Parts: sequence; C-alpha cells; structure tokens
Amino acid sequence: MRHLFLLFTISLLLPSLLFSQSNRRKMVVTNGAIAINYYPAVEPFSFYRDYYINDKSIELRYITSTTGTFTITEDDSLYIERLENIQMPSQTIGISGSIQIVKGDRSFHEISLTRLSHSKSSLVENYIYTDNMGVKRIALRGYKEKSFAIGWRYELGMYFGKRKTAKVRFGLSGGIEPTFYQYKRTPSTTQQYPINAKVFTIEAAVIPMLSAKLSKKITFDFKIIPNILMADFGEPIKSDPAFPSGGNKATRDYNLPEINTVFSMVLRYNFKEKKK
Repeated sequence: MRHLFLLFTISLLLPSLLFSQSNRRKMVVTNGAIAINYYPAVEPFSFYRDYYINDKSIELRYITSTTGTFTITEDDSLYIERLENIQMPSQTIGISGSIQIVKGDRSFHEISLTRLSHSKSSLVENYIYTDNMGVKRIALRGYKEKSFAIGWRYELGMYFGKRKTAKVRFGLSGGIEPTFYQYKRTPSTTQQYPINAKVFTIEAAVIPMLSAKLSKKITFDFKIIPNILMADFGEPIKSDPAFPSGGNKATRDYNLPEINTVFSMVLRYNFKEKKK
C-alpha cells in the first residue's frame, strides 16, 4: 500500500508544487460544466459457504403386491462448497455537473458531482405444478432490489498555454474521488435470504486532459481518469441464519493496484470573469 499512498500524495500535490507561480496573476475565471462520463461496472463480491449434509435415501421393499416396508439408508456425509457472486447494479454512462475556478489563466480548482443514480428492479417467477393427488399448486420465486450511488471528485490542476490565444491546450490535474453505494435485495420467499450492502470507496488519479476552445465562452475538455482504489469500507451482507453473528459477509479479490479507467467529455461555459 505504500506505493499507492505515494501516488495519491503526488497526484494532489504535483500541480500546486509545479505551478504555484501562476497564482500571482490577477484574472479569475469561473466555469460551469456538464459532462458525459463512462465508468466501468462495479466489481463483483463473493459469498462463500461450506457445509456437510447427510446423504439419506428411502428404499421400498415389497412384501406382497399391495404392502411393503420402508427403510432409510444413510451413506457418507457430503462436503459442499458454495460460491455465489453478486454484482451491484451500476450506472456505466451518466451525466454530471461541475464548477471550475481558473486562477491566473492556467491553474484551477474543480469540484464535480460524478455519480448520482437510483434504480429499482424486480424478478418474479411463478411455478404451477400438479401434485400426486391432482391438486394444482403454485410456487413463487424472485426478488426486489434497489440501488443508490453518489460520488464527487475534487481536482487541483494546470492548463498549458494561454486561454485567450490557444485553440487547444493540454492539462494535468490530481484528483480524489469518494463514492458511496447502497444496495438492497428482498427475496419473495423464505427460501432465499435478504442482501444489504453499504460500500464507501476512495479513489485517486493523475488526470491528463485536452481542452479545445469552441468560442469565447465555451470550451470542451476530454479527460482520461485512471482511478486507483485507495481504500474501501463495507461489504454486502446476506441474512443467512447459518451465520448468526452479523450474517454472511461477502468478500472481493483485489489485483493491486486496482485501477478503474474513466472517460469524461466536459462542456464548459464561462459565466463569470473578473480581476482581483
């Protein structure tokens, strides 16, 4: 984790250390923006359970054509390992907004609402069958699920080139992005168990970007954001009575460094410009 912490520190401090001289300029520009973002799907979690069951079978031995006796035969116990993967619903393409303050024509601070989504879904399956007595029966299976996500990102960075004369500029920033996810699955029968999840993640990135000037007031930025997972808290929990102390908690395998690459297209409008 040391190299992740070092990269996180550099991503936040590098722009201010390299470009602190730009703060001497007097012009301050405030931009409002809307963006279309692509985020990879949330990585799945896994529930694991192992247990033994006794393999019992019923044997009918006929004495006459109309009577018989039942005997129960018991074989060796079976050891079962069960692995269940769950992937929380996630919005891969969405619209967000941001406010950017550019100081001295180059260095900037930006805060963005990166994720905001809420969804509901359900699955209901009805099985109709006829038992040995000729009675029709209905078996119900399915679930309802809800999900919610909200995230924001703070950036400190720098543009290269003059805003008023350069048609295209290159930019570089360091960003930190906390995100909160909530998920709930409620089954339709008691044969399945409810699942609840509250997960909070913190990601950091060094963000390169291209900025094109479309008019005096409008610019377009394209960003590549290689988010590196710095920390996460929480996990899905299944209310399984076989795990009385807090339920069956899911786990997730990590391949460090855990990188989720995000693409963002940002359209900015300059609504305030003044000198200090």
